[in-house]
Amino acid sequence: MTLYNCNDGLVEVHDETLASGGRGSVHEVGALIGDTGLDESLSLVAKVFQPRYRDAVRQGKVERLIELGRDCTVNAAWPLANLFDGDEWVGYVMRCLDGPKLDQVIFDESVGIEERVGLSIQACNIVGGLRRHDIVIGDLSPANMVCVQRDGHAGNAGRRGFDLFLIDLDSVQVVDQDAKLVYPTAESREKSPEMVGKRLGKVFLTSRSDDFLLAVLVFRLLFGEHPLDTLETDRHPSMVRADNARDRVFAYAQRDDAAPTDAFGDALADLFKSSFEGPYESIPTWRQYLVALGSASMPQMSGAFGTYAKGPAWWEIDSLNSGNGQTAYERLYGLGRDLGWAAGWLQVGAQEASSKAKHSLAGAKESAKERVERASAAADVRMGGGMKTLKRLVMATFLATALVLAPGALESVEAGATEAYNAVSGWMSDAAAWIDGIPERTSSSVDGWIEETSDGIANHFDTWVEDTGISIGDLLGAGSEA
Repeated sequence: MTLYNCNDGLVEVHDETLASGGRGSVHEVGALIGDTGLDESLSLVAKVFQPRYRDAVRQGKVERLIELGRDCTVNAAWPLANLFDGDEWVGYVMRCLDGPKLDQVIFDESVGIEERVGLSIQACNIVGGLRRHDIVIGDLSPANMVCVQRDGHAGNAGRRGFDLFLIDLDSVQVVDQDAKLVYPTAESREKSPEMVGKRLGKVFLTSRSDDFLLAVLVFRLLFGEHPLDTLETDRHPSMVRADNARDRVFAYAQRDDAAPTDAFGDALADLFKSSFEGPYESIPTWRQYLVALGSASMPQMSGAFGTYAKGPAWWEIDSLNSGNGQTAYERLYGLGRDLGWAAGWLQVGAQEASSKAKHSLAGAKESAKERVERASAAADVRMGGGMKTLKRLVMATFLATALVLAPGALESVEAGATEAYNAVSGWMSDAAAWIDGIPERTSSSVDGWIEETSDGIANHFDTWVEDTGISIGDLLGAGSEA
């Protein structure tokens, strides 16, 4: 056991090594003594650097990350506090994240397709969230991501029971605008084209580097293969991948044993092609992948999903089957919630609004109020027939879900948002009765009704997100800053 100074207290660090790398090792944290400024309810670990890596530049980088982590909500193992041995800086304390690494999940055949899509969406949100804080991950490798099980959940890694977290943050590239400094990426297992042949630590990475490596990560999650791998065996895979990244060769697509790259829909197939072929300067961004993943097609389904092989990836068609004890309203409400999560607009919009609200909270509140009112008006409480009615229902369901999931937002934007919510809630009650009557008003089953209308909903979904997504995101973002 070793005692290190931490703020105005002491931290006990176990001698046993939990993990180690080229620059340091990770150890379990024991007792917190005195005023360390750390949350005793958290499970903590300490990263202790080797003596030759305890330099002032690395310390400055960690201090910048500690500062950013206080306000950033991105899922990451943020440094929480510095550790000192006397006057010598030795490392930092961070939250302990317990779960399988993403490179294990990729090859786990028990992890289903929808779980893989969910993890891909979470990876997009991590990249996008960090970019708003002038961070380029650089080492965007599955080995640097951990799947942490949520309380009260069990099952495979993915949306239903696990959250994805980035680890090893001290290796990222971060800009300190106040100090006019750039702390570079120290290493990367995967190589983007701008890394190949360069000495990391001496090169400034652009955001395209993360966009490229995110595309690699998403492809590996969905297909279980590396997009730059060939079948040759006379060279190490890392050398083959580096060459294909530099030369812009989509090697997997050229293999005889390759699965169709459009297995998850044309939108993702086009993004993969642009990411790995053609001009590097115009590769797709994390946001484009986020949108495409939200409406991805699932190439395989089993069990309760039956024959719905072309539906959007997060439509819980199994929960819409009859006999599960839910009303039609409850089932469609859950459908809307999952659709919204899959598209990622809720988190993206909230993060963007949160950043803006730091500079002008009052303005953000007023803007959120106006936009929610417009979204509510767009939902239109009048009941009609066919796809127009269903589209309005889904739109209002999303709006109500966002407000229910973030009750703090109602308090933050005061009466305007409350009135908007009440208006939608009242309409939803009327809509519930209408939906509950669907099985009696149609000669087909609920399953058949969903099958007949799913294509129409999918066609309207992208337009709906563009029209209303940021409005709800702004509302939640303003509430989170209040």
